[in-house]
Amino acid sequence: MDAETPPTSALPGKRLPPAWQVFPVSHSYQNDEAVAFVALGANLPSAHGSAADTLAAAVATLAGRNGFDLVGQSSLYESAPVPPSDQPPFRNAVIALRTGLAPDRVLAALHEVERGFGRTRAVRWEARLLDLDLIAHGHRVLPDRAQWQRLAATPDQSPAPTEAVGPCVPHPRAHLRRFVLAPLAEIAPDWRHPVWGATAEALPGFAAPDQPCRRIAATPGQGAA
Repeated sequence: MDAETPPTSALPGKRLPPAWQVFPVSHSYQNDEAVAFVALGANLPSAHGSAADTLAAAVATLAGRNGFDLVGQSSLYESAPVPPSDQPPFRNAVIALRTGLAPDRVLAALHEVERGFGRTRAVRWEARLLDLDLIAHGHRVLPDRAQWQRLAATPDQSPAPTEAVGPCVPHPRAHLRRFVLAPLAEIAPDWRHPVWGATAEALPGFAAPDQPCRRIAATPGQGAA
């Protein structure tokens, strides 16, 4: 593990338990071709406990898989559903995984972990036991720049794409999502968007006024439902 600082909590004077350690991505890894950034989210309890407990269990599962080395982990965040709905608030985080796997195999591993936690993909924008999104994988732009720009310009309300285009990286909505950009900026402030070259803090969704998102001090097993 390549960490620049010891794990710390968002709450002064307290340390996070071993289940949720917060550590930034080493500067040399923040734009490394072998580093994949993964966003985690959940707003329903699972067999692992609260939504926060589920995220902690998912991180442990991913870190324990062959081919993945956990090199960064954000604090836990609380966010409102996007698009707005009457669902419970989400718990969110971003992790960095150093891997020699290609993006399609990383995405397949994320979907396998989701299924193992009971996630089904029946309704778009539904409440989730666990959501794992591949946000970026080095400087790759897939399927290609033209298709990526078309997908990124598609409004949220549009039907989900039906054609199989394979992995889409960077994630075509990440630049608009505060719940992704805030934890990403926390652990990788020098990361650059592969298309626009902007840091997470400089992307439009970071300060989106209509997306409530806050870092929370509660930790898995201690009331972070």
